[in-house]
Amino acid sequence: MIYTQSKITLCWKKWQSRRGGRGDGILQDTFESLINNPPTELAFHTEAILIAMFGPDRRQVTQAVNKYFDFAKTLAGKTPWQLHQIDFEQKLLTFGGKAAQIMTRAHYPLLRDLLIVHRNEIHGTALVTTLAILRYKADKGQLPENLQQIVDTGYLKTIPMDPFSSGPLAYRRKSNDFILYSFGPDSDDDEGTWVVEPRFVGELYRHNGDWIFWPVKKKQ
Repeated sequence: MIYTQSKITLCWKKWQSRRGGRGDGILQDTFESLINNPPTELAFHTEAILIAMFGPDRRQVTQAVNKYFDFAKTLAGKTPWQLHQIDFEQKLLTFGGKAAQIMTRAHYPLLRDLLIVHRNEIHGTALVTTLAILRYKADKGQLPENLQQIVDTGYLKTIPMDPFSSGPLAYRRKSNDFILYSFGPDSDDDEGTWVVEPRFVGELYRHNGDWIFWPVKKKQ
C-alpha cells in the first residue's frame, strides 16, 4: 500500500493531537526524522512511519521496559540449557502488546551476551578437563572409562558440567583416543558433529552441531 502525501499529512495531524506531556505521546523525534529524511525503501519508510505513529506511547514503553528488566535479572543465573526451555516469544508478549516489539529487539543481544559468557566459561572448563584426561592416560597407560573416574582418582575435583545441556560434558573413548564436547547452543546432542556457527543473532538456538574440544579440529 502506497501512502500519499495527504495520508501522511493526516497522520501528522493525528500525531500532533496526541502530544501533551501526559505520558501518552509517541515517537516525536523519530516521526519528524522520517518526514524530513525518508528512508530510500518506500516499504520501510511506510512501516517506520506507522510504528512511530501508532506504536506504543511513552507510558507503555516505560512499563514494558521495567517489566522486561525485572525479567532479565532472573536470566542471569540460568544456564543456556535452562534458557532454551523458555518460550521467549510468548513471554515477551506479556510485557505490553505493541511495546513487546521493542523488547524483542533488546532481547536477542541479551541472549547473545549470556551465551558468550557461558561459551567462554565452558572453553576453560573443557581445557582443564582435557588436560586431566591426558594426564590420566600418561600415568595409567589408558584412557579413563568416564569422567567420574578422573574425579575418583583425583585428577579433577568435580564432574565438569555442560551449561548447554542438563548434564556433564560429553566424553567417549574412541580406540586409543577420545572425544570431548558440549551440546552447544541448540542444547541437542549431535553425537560430536562439528557445529555450524550462527550467521546472525536470530540463529542462536537454531543451528545444529556440537562444540568439540577434543580432538582439535585441523585447519583446512
